[in-house]
Amino acid sequence: MKKIILGLGTVMALMSLAACSSGNQETGKDDSGKKEIVITSWDTAADALKECATEYMKEHKDIKITVQPSDAQLQKVTPNLISGKGAPDIIHTQARDFSGVLAKFPDQFLDITDKVADIKTDFTDAAWNSTYADDGSIHAMPWDIGPTAIYYRTDYFEEAGIDPASIKTWDDFIAAGKKFKQALPDVMFTSDGSPTDYDHYQIFLNQLGGSFIKDGKIDMESPASIQAFEMIQKMFKSGIMETDEGDINSFTNGKLGCIINPVWFAGHIESKVADEAGKWKVMAMPAFEEGGNTHANLGGGTLAITTQSKNPDEALDFLKYCLTTTKGQDVMMSKGLFPSYTPYYETAEFNKENEYFGMPLNVFFGELTADVPEIEYGTIMPDTYTPLGNACADIKNGKDVKKTAADCADKISEATKVEINKY
Repeated sequence: MKKIILGLGTVMALMSLAACSSGNQETGKDDSGKKEIVITSWDTAADALKECATEYMKEHKDIKITVQPSDAQLQKVTPNLISGKGAPDIIHTQARDFSGVLAKFPDQFLDITDKVADIKTDFTDAAWNSTYADDGSIHAMPWDIGPTAIYYRTDYFEEAGIDPASIKTWDDFIAAGKKFKQALPDVMFTSDGSPTDYDHYQIFLNQLGGSFIKDGKIDMESPASIQAFEMIQKMFKSGIMETDEGDINSFTNGKLGCIINPVWFAGHIESKVADEAGKWKVMAMPAFEEGGNTHANLGGGTLAITTQSKNPDEALDFLKYCLTTTKGQDVMMSKGLFPSYTPYYETAEFNKENEYFGMPLNVFFGELTADVPEIEYGTIMPDTYTPLGNACADIKNGKDVKKTAADCADKISEATKVEINKY
């Protein structure tokens, strides 16, 4: 395992945190003698785990499962990982962050390579990518994934005379956006969440087969990375993409033509603009070149068992219940967590028609998982977000792409001590 040197800001943040205890460290049992499994997670993911836990405990009377609130930055559990004491049994992380977390705490997560060998091919290849240590061993279960597409208002596209089937490339998308703006000048064609939002960069980078790390070095200046940055700048310069804080204002006000987002955004549309049922459809993303790849992933999570757990076998059995059974995946889907477990794609629940969109929505997105390029995040992601966000803001404002990418790579390298690939 290679040694990771943390950025100064990261170290200071970790040192300032007070340790907490999961409460099951001494015996792994609660006061009644039940084996206890403590999990940390957040938002709807935590809700899904709680619901699964309730069902699991009905069948396993000797197990008590508690889901505690955490955060995507893992601030509440980091002190426990540093000290080697008080960590929960299972920790939820963002998929893109787990490699970095594992590298910083190489002895704190259980090696489950042999324990998942029989189910490894049941998950999409891309979902496993963030679970590996440097030696190829597996230290987390892949959870949800975020196949990405374009949600669009059919009535607005019809009014603007745009046929979605004619949009084969991103250049076609830009041309369609210009036509849209001429027909509906008061409606935003497509939106970006904030000046420092880097979601589109990640989508385009993945679609192009790029990575944040290649051969152990920062790959921010690769041809794929530059092309991704250039497309963002092109969209802003053309006026077809505009900033809309949180991707929400124009959307809820009925002033948005389309939006590039992962599968989970479908639930957002259904709940926020319920009265627009039948007006929204989904299409695959266009390619950078006609005939090229149209698949990309944004987001997703992992679930890792800590080596501090007193009940690791029970913890893994629970995770397999959540992620490899129809009951468990029914819960996940109900919370908007799209499965990386492909046998679930054959179930009736997965294949049912979505009344709001008027199509078998899960089947559509399931087909978009087949050719998602693998992306290597490496250990740098926690130190990447601020410089990458600032770089995206500069590029949207028209600054030189190659220089901005190089400056961004330098800042990440300074924080992580990881070398940079030069082209």
